[in-house]
Amino acid sequence: MGHQTLNNRINGQKSRQQADQDRQLLSPEQELALVDWVDLCAITAKPLDITGVQTMAFELSGSVPGVNWHLQFQAHHPEILASKPSGLDPKHTQNFNPTNIKNYFELLRSVYTDHPNIPPQHIWNMDEKGIQLGGGQKQSNEYFHLHSLRQSKFYRIQSDNLKLITVIECILPHGLSVPPTFILAAGPVPSPEGLDTEFGAVATSPNGWTDNELGAKWFINTFIPFALSHRVNDSPILLFVDGHNSHETDEIQEIGYSMGIIIITFPSKCTHKLQPLDVNVFSSLGRKWSKHCNRRIYQNVVMDRYNVIQEYMTVRKKVFTPNLLRTSFETTGICPFNPEIFTDEDFAPAQSFSLAFRVPKSYPREVMTSSPAPSNFSDSSDSDIDVDLSNSDDASDPHTSQAPAPQSPIDWDTDPDDIDFEPPSPSPSPRPRPSPSSSLNLVPATLARSFSPNNPPFPFSSGHFTRSQSTKSSSPVPVSVALNRSRMPISLAEKESLIHHQDLKINLLEKALLQARAELGASNAHCTLMTQAASEAMTSLENQKCKTRRSVKTSACYITHPALCTQWETKKQEKAHSQREKTEKEAQKASEDAARKAQICSVFWVLSTGPTAAGGTYLLDRIAYT
Repeated sequence: MGHQTLNNRINGQKSRQQADQDRQLLSPEQELALVDWVDLCAITAKPLDITGVQTMAFELSGSVPGVNWHLQFQAHHPEILASKPSGLDPKHTQNFNPTNIKNYFELLRSVYTDHPNIPPQHIWNMDEKGIQLGGGQKQSNEYFHLHSLRQSKFYRIQSDNLKLITVIECILPHGLSVPPTFILAAGPVPSPEGLDTEFGAVATSPNGWTDNELGAKWFINTFIPFALSHRVNDSPILLFVDGHNSHETDEIQEIGYSMGIIIITFPSKCTHKLQPLDVNVFSSLGRKWSKHCNRRIYQNVVMDRYNVIQEYMTVRKKVFTPNLLRTSFETTGICPFNPEIFTDEDFAPAQSFSLAFRVPKSYPREVMTSSPAPSNFSDSSDSDIDVDLSNSDDASDPHTSQAPAPQSPIDWDTDPDDIDFEPPSPSPSPRPRPSPSSSLNLVPATLARSFSPNNPPFPFSSGHFTRSQSTKSSSPVPVSVALNRSRMPISLAEKESLIHHQDLKINLLEKALLQARAELGASNAHCTLMTQAASEAMTSLENQKCKTRRSVKTSACYITHPALCTQWETKKQEKAHSQREKTEKEAQKASEDAARKAQICSVFWVLSTGPTAAGGTYLLDRIAYT
């Protein structure tokens, strides 16, 4: 730093950066508050775009930000990053909360506690994956071209085939997977040839989706034989599935109880974090499948029901690696068991639906404030800055000392001249004074505690000074004055020491004032943004009061478990009894309908042979009425 620059800083001249702050749209305190609110919105899955940040800046400053203001704002705060977030369904956001996840891991803990010897070869996860024959339309890759080719003439060949095929996959953390089962739309069933890998089965449904019947067939014909063939010991087999109805049919439960298989469902709308297939495997498979379809269309290969199985198995071989399958179960805390796998950041989006409103960490809490500091520093009882300049013998005795007269709290910003205190002769160096502020007269409590009668901030000389006295007096000092130390004239060195300590005290107070003003600016910024956030929260709360239809199955539960065998038998008996009653009622109704039809037929026969038509019509009406 140059000599002139250092001299300018000593004289109080601002640097160029500090001078530019006065011309900025927001003060440094307001910008820091805005950064904290940007962080809170991003954590709770409601991030702000450029318009949102500029709206908050307008609320703080009252001026419309410029078009490129956000670029300068990012330059001032490099911790802010603009990127594209991943989409998250509102139901997934709301259901993935600490309560649901805690209940799920407690359920899983009870299984591991009852069966501590369950090996990784017995832990399975099953789910369905839908793939489009065209590879999918959500593609945001960038491709190269020359500047000479205009953007409007830049194309890429892409398939528009949106036909869906369902693939049933099942994996375990040991790195093994069940051969996949394919469900095609109604039509001819292909017979793939030339595959070097095994696949499970090929089935059809009206729309290419799975249903209760196909789910039960997969469980009985594909999963059970494969899982039992890789069984290691007598421990039960665990199967994790989502809450789809095709996974909870009576046929699946009957076979599961008979085979000793424990089927556990994930909490509703939480599979994006808890299901191993959804967390790592299917996302990687989708990207690979999309790239494979794009590459094949460049080769003029059309995807259809006859070659989709071969193409899928080619991509699957590259994705379903033992390392990826093992990582998927570790990430979800299933194997090895880790109920603390999720942190507060994972649950933060659920705060958007909480009834307790969330604020940034820097949001000001309730703080006890002090009374305005009086301008008379000799009165230490009414001031938060306790500076005792009197060390006389009378003052040291609490029984003989007299309490000072209370004085009204005077704002030092509006009281430039104090009639009860006249400072000593001025020092050669200028003493800075606090800048006027009618809205802030507070001193931090930490500074007030440091200035106490028992702990004076500076080593003042003993004696209470009321007015400066000249040391160049021609008359001798009277004996009464010499014996009374409070009226002793002070020397020039004592005056300079007093002035020096007063300067230090003023500097400390100025720093405290600047800190308090910064805190006040940050508090005002937070309160301004809080007003807008509270308005949006009230709107959201009113919308939540409207009753909407939600899924009933929100928590994890057992579909089959050895401890539920008695309940399952009771439930089967109740269903059988209800079915018998339903069958009997249907049979009784059918017999009554048959008797009524026979009666009507006999009446028509009588009428056809009777003498008069009028009498027959009257009789027919009576029968119809009865």
